[in-house]
Amino acid sequence: MASNPHISGVALRERDIEISLNYLNENGNASVPTPKQDLFHRLINHHDPLKRRKHVVFAGGFGTGKTDALVVEALAQTLLIPGNLGLIGRKTIDSFRKSTLETLLRLAPPGSIIRHNKTEHEIEFVNKSKIVYMQLDAGRDAVDRIKSMNLGWFAIDQLEEIDQEVYLSAQGRLRRKGANRCDFHTVNPAGHDWIWRIWVDGETPDGEALEYGLIESVTWPEDVEAPQTDADVAAHSDNPYLPPDYIRSLLAYPERWKKRFVYCYWDSFAGLIWPEFNEIKHFVPRRPIPKSWPRYIAMDYGYRNPTAVLWAAVSPSGQIFIYNSHYRSEWRVGDHVPVIRAKCGRDVIKDWLADPSISKQGFDGNTISSEYAKYGIFWRPANNDVGAGINRVGEYFTPDESDKCRLYIFSDLPDRDEFLKEIGSYVWKDIKAGSDKPDPEAPKKKNDHFMDVLRYLVMWIYETTPVRASSNDAWDEVWGGAWDSQDNSNYDWVSEA
Repeated sequence: MASNPHISGVALRERDIEISLNYLNENGNASVPTPKQDLFHRLINHHDPLKRRKHVVFAGGFGTGKTDALVVEALAQTLLIPGNLGLIGRKTIDSFRKSTLETLLRLAPPGSIIRHNKTEHEIEFVNKSKIVYMQLDAGRDAVDRIKSMNLGWFAIDQLEEIDQEVYLSAQGRLRRKGANRCDFHTVNPAGHDWIWRIWVDGETPDGEALEYGLIESVTWPEDVEAPQTDADVAAHSDNPYLPPDYIRSLLAYPERWKKRFVYCYWDSFAGLIWPEFNEIKHFVPRRPIPKSWPRYIAMDYGYRNPTAVLWAAVSPSGQIFIYNSHYRSEWRVGDHVPVIRAKCGRDVIKDWLADPSISKQGFDGNTISSEYAKYGIFWRPANNDVGAGINRVGEYFTPDESDKCRLYIFSDLPDRDEFLKEIGSYVWKDIKAGSDKPDPEAPKKKNDHFMDVLRYLVMWIYETTPVRASSNDAWDEVWGGAWDSQDNSNYDWVSEA
């Protein structure tokens, strides 16, 4: 068995039953975990507290043994600590039953389970520990049930399917005395989403980056030829037990799919609404904007959700430059107005655009639009055709034959981080249960405030702004001699205020 005492040490006698927890091969015989599986367990249970991690993600491609590792760790936490309570789940209960639950029941040591209540989704073990399993979607039922639990651990299979709110709800219930109070999960990398921000970029919700651990496992290295023999697999794959023909079949898939599900790339943007966006290409240094260029402002209003505002200038050839921003939640209209006016400065704004919903009357008969009108700000209803707007922004992000785009953002945008978070998690809705096709033209409606504003701006400018025949401006042509003098009266030195 493995050298990891946390796993190989689960050899207990409970109620005169010998209990031994092992990984099992396809024939049902005890097997040795892969090196990455072993590292996963050690990271959660290291004898040195400074090397132990409380929140661990096992990221990897297909066939790397992530779910087996998750289940073995869940069983170890359950069997080693009498009276423990753990939560395990996936986004849908159907997916959990067909995959994770089947693995759990297969790997649970014979005689260790004394009761499985399939109605209540509860498994009781001989040492009086329990595992509760459930659907972990973003519905209030899931969140409310989690908030009533006193957990010793929790585990989520395919964490990328889950909203961060659900994860944080469970994390806040790790309070069981005598337990390790840890969480551990599997994930297929899904771009720069909330998981990437926490476990890769280090933007942890509690500021304790050292409590977060990441294991990354590749099915097959990108720069190695497809395996022909078992020896090839053992030499190069993070799962030395995989058949070579299985790996070859995965390598026949499209490149973008392989980056995510074979090579474990976090920069694989499958599912992103605007995969054309590239931070290096589309964020450009701030430069002076000619006074003759028309300026626009667009807003997506919110209170509990943020109010998001972007400012844009348009070159004679129709290139759009996003040069300022505002992003705040829990502010009233009167709080936003002076900030918006200050950021406008002396700019002459051609059109003020907003989500048409701000003209809907509230219970008191007033509208958000009328509230702004009291301060002399009059918003025009933007085109909120979501499908057309998504398509148009994608076209503007796409470079032409000379590698020039029609949409750029100044790199010192005040709310750059929020913009990048949103665009990195702006994805299509998940595939519906029982369907093999995604919901067409439907983005996941969450944390998309700047994305909505971007649609408003691009659609309005496309439909209303005349452009020159050529869209192939070189930088020197766009800005002329603006660098020669900051006093040049033909240019505005736009601040980031």
